[in-house]
Amino acid sequence: MYLMRNRVLPSLLLAAVLIISCSKSEEEETKPSLEGNLWADVPAYVKMGRDLTISCGGIKNAPADLKYGWVCGTLFEDTLWMDQMTISIPDTICTHILLIIAQAEGYYSSTMNKYLTAVDPSRDGSLKGLPQSHGFMVDSRDGQQYDTVHIGKLAWFAENLNFKEKGAAYADADDVGDILGRLYSWNDAVGEPGGSGLGGGPQGVCPEGWSVPTNEDWEDFAAALGVGDPSFQSNWSGIAGRLMPKATFNGDLMWEYMGTFEQTNDLDWNALSAGFATKEYTQFTGLKVMGAWWSSTPYSSDEGQYKYINYSVNTMPVAKSSKSDFAASVRCVKKLD
Repeated sequence: MYLMRNRVLPSLLLAAVLIISCSKSEEEETKPSLEGNLWADVPAYVKMGRDLTISCGGIKNAPADLKYGWVCGTLFEDTLWMDQMTISIPDTICTHILLIIAQAEGYYSSTMNKYLTAVDPSRDGSLKGLPQSHGFMVDSRDGQQYDTVHIGKLAWFAENLNFKEKGAAYADADDVGDILGRLYSWNDAVGEPGGSGLGGGPQGVCPEGWSVPTNEDWEDFAAALGVGDPSFQSNWSGIAGRLMPKATFNGDLMWEYMGTFEQTNDLDWNALSAGFATKEYTQFTGLKVMGAWWSSTPYSSDEGQYKYINYSVNTMPVAKSSKSDFAASVRCVKKLD
């Protein structure tokens, strides 16, 4: 009898534990989730050393004790419980990972991660490895200075335009636009086609005295590089590597090296893989993979055309896209005096 009692008691205790555990598990499974979609207003890129105000929200029909929290070991030590705050970005090129939390008693927590990369827009800051400038011009509209280079019969910008009254910076982060330039839809870049080639095209978004290059301007560019078939519709075989600088962005190669062709940047045009935007500046892709530059010569009434470089192919083909939906970089040109 004693032995049986000793065997039965542990069995009963185990059963009780299992019942309690199952009950607890069932309670957890029935705990509701918070309503809505958690969001956080955190830019993908920000200038190092500046103060940045960030916020979060998105929970609907919020319980009275709802709170939002931030966790980021590289920016602050403790979890900060607030829906908006101002943080100081350290003077270091670095990517910070922020965990954002929405929490309320009796509900499953909602969480998300945001990546915040600090950049240095000064010369030889985040972007390193570009050649010395051949010349420069100052945009009287905003005081920005652009490197220029003479190629064929035209002066060309040796960097992408960054006029902030139109277009958008990559990932909608103005601080990275100060390094890689902005992206513009054809409508924002050109407006209305007009004028003629070899520096006489439409001014569009370019500074006074400069214009968005026409197909004829691009063909003169290709001829100066010795392309076999310089027509705008040609793939311009063998040209991509001759336009790519061996530059780095925040320590990573601006153009990944494939080993199949050299990156020589012969004429110091400084092609940058600044990516592109779609859906009216709401989706961005292609950074460090692709660069695209508009022609002001339209393909049709609804479509513009552009030249582009993909990091893995030594060509510069042409493509067409919606004048309003697709956004590419702009290189301004001017007839040589």
